[in-house]
Amino acid sequence: MNSTTDTAPSTASKSLVVARAIAAICPGALFCTFGVSTKAGRQVKMPFSKAGAGVSGTTPPEDLYSADDILRFPHNPQIPPGRGEYWGVVMHQPTYDPFGDLVLTIVDVDTKSSTAPRDIRLTKLSQWARDNNHLRELSHSRKGIHVIFLAKADEEVFGKYDLGNSQAVEVFGQSKSPRKSVMLTGDELTATEVHHDVVDLKAVLDSINIEPPPPEPAQEAVQPYQAPDPTDAPMAPGLDDYSRSIDAIRYLDPDMEHDDWVMVGMALKDGLQEQGYAIWLSWSTQGSKFVSEAECKVKWRSFKKSGVKINTLFGMAQRAGWKNPRKGLPKQRTSAHDEFAQYIRPANSGEAHDQGIANTGEPHDQSIDPDTGEILEAPKGWPELDYSLQKLPAIDYLIEGFFAHSFSVFAGQPGVGKTTAVISLALIVAGFTIPGSDCSSKSRRKVIYVSEDSSQIVRSLYGYCKIFNFDQKEISEWLILIDSKRSDVDEVLRLAHNVVRHTINNERPWLVIDTANATLDIENENDNSEVGKYIAAMKQLIYTKLHTPVTIITHTSKTSGRGDDAALARGASAFTGDATLTGAIFLDTDEERYFRLTKHRYEPEFKEVRFETQFHEAVVIDRHGDPQSQRCIVVTPVSSSQNARQAAREEAQNAEQQARVTDVLDRVTLYVRDLINRMPQGVCMRKGRLPKNAPVHMQAMHKLSMEEIRGAVEGSSSNDVRSRLAWKIIHEFAPQAEASDNLWVQLV
Repeated sequence: MNSTTDTAPSTASKSLVVARAIAAICPGALFCTFGVSTKAGRQVKMPFSKAGAGVSGTTPPEDLYSADDILRFPHNPQIPPGRGEYWGVVMHQPTYDPFGDLVLTIVDVDTKSSTAPRDIRLTKLSQWARDNNHLRELSHSRKGIHVIFLAKADEEVFGKYDLGNSQAVEVFGQSKSPRKSVMLTGDELTATEVHHDVVDLKAVLDSINIEPPPPEPAQEAVQPYQAPDPTDAPMAPGLDDYSRSIDAIRYLDPDMEHDDWVMVGMALKDGLQEQGYAIWLSWSTQGSKFVSEAECKVKWRSFKKSGVKINTLFGMAQRAGWKNPRKGLPKQRTSAHDEFAQYIRPANSGEAHDQGIANTGEPHDQSIDPDTGEILEAPKGWPELDYSLQKLPAIDYLIEGFFAHSFSVFAGQPGVGKTTAVISLALIVAGFTIPGSDCSSKSRRKVIYVSEDSSQIVRSLYGYCKIFNFDQKEISEWLILIDSKRSDVDEVLRLAHNVVRHTINNERPWLVIDTANATLDIENENDNSEVGKYIAAMKQLIYTKLHTPVTIITHTSKTSGRGDDAALARGASAFTGDATLTGAIFLDTDEERYFRLTKHRYEPEFKEVRFETQFHEAVVIDRHGDPQSQRCIVVTPVSSSQNARQAAREEAQNAEQQARVTDVLDRVTLYVRDLINRMPQGVCMRKGRLPKNAPVHMQAMHKLSMEEIRGAVEGSSSNDVRSRLAWKIIHEFAPQAEASDNLWVQLV
């Protein structure tokens, strides 16, 4: 919601002036609202319809604002909460004047990314708009302008004219223009209406030497990709990876998305090394996007070890219709019990004892009567629980009031800092107190962290030691790092030995697998039977039999955003369906990292944690003997909630706004002080709008006006500053006149 005053128009009301000018001349125009946020140091504009974030060519007109809506709004409208603070015009389709002859056109002079002097052609374009009294406004960056007018619909007008040096002219509204919405600012308007004049935009651009982009070179016609008939025989029969790769890649379109094309190459390099390059190159040449073999060679050399394996290629091909010849072959072991018997035998069997596996509670076929020593036959069937309802069992918390003993799955988009967040929780579970955090653990236990990037964790732990003075040896004893490797079920279950080895005072360690993709060798992550095999085995042995808390970290689906606080794990539903607890790690609009419980079988005292970030800059010596700077990321987990997030955002915005207003007013004070020092005849100012003429004894003085201030001090024309300008000047330079009735005051 925008705050407004009687003396200073709000951002929304200023942009509404431009929207009304468009609505008055184009009754068919459609409008939206805009919000502006900062991500990774860059400002991002987001259009909003009545239904929510995002406006496209398929947004229903009823979810947008019509010209009638805009004209009926009060002078200072309140944009609905969460819908930004600006108005915008939707330019996904040409918008015509009432007679259908002219099209609404907006020229955007864009120089915000340029550090070069302003191109003379842009100066001429701005002068043309000024000479013809067209409606002009400053863009949001204040480094460009929008010129709004009616023009002929012209197929020869392009959407963008690149002038070099990161300077360009963008044209919206014409047939070749980008299909998007344009945010209106209303800043420093030169007119309040759009003239019903005919503008020949191409002629205008030609006259100031803004030339159209060169035509794209003609490309040879390429036969469209044809997927093979699934009934065809494989080109290279055989069950080895090389033969299967040759057959499987035929089912993939070489014109797929670039990231997927790269993934195919990485899978072939990991599984077949240089043999895979010939397969990848031959397949790539069949696509219309193929540039040259040199490009493929450069890309191939850039492929490093990652979580992408040869099975990634096979999974992609299977989804495209390929039949894996290994599917359906008989396996050596058929039952789950047989497959994992070596890990789940009772603790009194010699083999289990030799392997170091503790008593798991598995029922025996025989038991001994404690009184007579007679061997008794144990009851058949599943073990039955002996429970009591006389008292309520306590929740076994790893982190008090928040994270309980569970088989959990944490999910988040790449780049949101999943590892950084979980490491801070791991330190708390391991008994370390992070200053500033209200998260704690009553029962100290070790943490076994299986990581796809152990060097990242080491850097982070080093930062904790430096910032919070943690003991390095103590951390290495309580936080056990293991490099992940893509493993079959048998190999993953061998982590049970690590669990037993690091059990202290009957407290099982917390086992963290980061990430699922780097550790579980799943050919098709969307196959519930494949995923379920891993999840069921880990849950049966490590979580249930060994009573060990387990967390699997994975990515969210591509449809989830970095700010999705309820995102689910990517792939088969077995990831989350079989988990007893799930959570989402995400970035809020303020770019702060959060973790929120999304599924839980208990009621926690708080469901969300915010991670406050700090950095430790360290200098190390590389293997060449040169100094190298490294940044160690450290976070402090603090209990939070959705309401707390909203309050923190508003508080930060208010603080930022207040700091900006204070800075501008301080610069105004310096300007007025300098003016008084330079004007021997004195300086005076009018307190109100009337009378216009100064009293006789002030006639010779310099008469300071608000227009002079706004023109001389950058930022003083913004809404939140303008309303305080007069008060600030009088308070600083004529305090005795604050309570007087004098309409003109002398500044000293």
